[in-house]
Amino acid sequence: YLDLIAPFAQVSDSKAKQLMETLEVFVLDAGLSSSKAAKLMDVHVNTVQYRLKRIREILGAEGFGPVAVSGTAFQARELIDAAVAGDKRVSYCNIESYSGHDAFLLENEAPVYGGLTSSFLHNLSLDWRPEDAERRQALTESYGKPASPKKTRVDYDRILELIPPKTKILDLGCGKGELLARLKERGHERLVGVEIEERLVLKCVEKGLDVLQLDVNDGLKSFSDHQFDFVVLSKTMQTIKNVEVVLEEMLRVGTRAIVSFPNLGYKAYRKQLEQGRAPQTDPRKNRKWYNSSDVRFLTIADFEEFCKEKGYRIFKEVALESETGVIVEENAAINSDVFIAVIGR
Repeated sequence: YLDLIAPFAQVSDSKAKQLMETLEVFVLDAGLSSSKAAKLMDVHVNTVQYRLKRIREILGAEGFGPVAVSGTAFQARELIDAAVAGDKRVSYCNIESYSGHDAFLLENEAPVYGGLTSSFLHNLSLDWRPEDAERRQALTESYGKPASPKKTRVDYDRILELIPPKTKILDLGCGKGELLARLKERGHERLVGVEIEERLVLKCVEKGLDVLQLDVNDGLKSFSDHQFDFVVLSKTMQTIKNVEVVLEEMLRVGTRAIVSFPNLGYKAYRKQLEQGRAPQTDPRKNRKWYNSSDVRFLTIADFEEFCKEKGYRIFKEVALESETGVIVEENAAINSDVFIAVIGR
């Protein structure tokens, strides 16, 4: 620890004392957890993260990582990026722990890191191949249940129809991996998911899926140009902060992008606006304007205009009424609540 802070102590900065205090709490008291450090210091977690960013600038990114000291996290990401670039099977999750980078020696987060490790190794041991029915059955029996038809998202059904067989797929915001699992059942040989929530990453790995814990708002730097045939962003675009960056990255790493989103022009949403109420576009129960993850609200016309401005080609459009699952052919701008588009350059 003394070696770590030595260069920092020599820096002349008016806020050096404040930054040093943050560093000490983060490393010595909070187990490298920014949320726990925020509670201990009685400040907002964004304040801690900003100070840590400033500290990293002083010490150098390789000398001080967000979850491990002496470049461990930085080096791990380098290995992951190399494996992904080589099209190797890899899953990654940055497990937050109050016990620091030696947490794997303790019981605290054993269900998470233990579950991830055992599931990933088990999946490799099956050596699953699309044509191998016995191994596919073994995987299903080991990790449970294929998605129930009653709970299947209607846009997944249509997205599956838009994806040709044997293509390579990257699914952004893959959640529990329902879409990837269905694609795997169809025999796609290369499927990768990206998800930010730790618990959902574990669910995906338990299904035998390869998934990386990444924030898509930061781009897709782990992936090389044209590594996939299709990159999917299903009912996630409305939660994205950096829409332009994410769509550009999707069309860099994939030949085509498939996006689906709630259409704010839907007649029920228009009625809610006429009544002076905010439209409830988040289908999850108990999700209102103040606790929904939705931050973008757009219509079909808005998206089409965006694509025109960016020079994106729309190869296919599908408008749906999610209650019935019916494809809307007439006046989709008003009669559909979900819109799917296949875009490219």
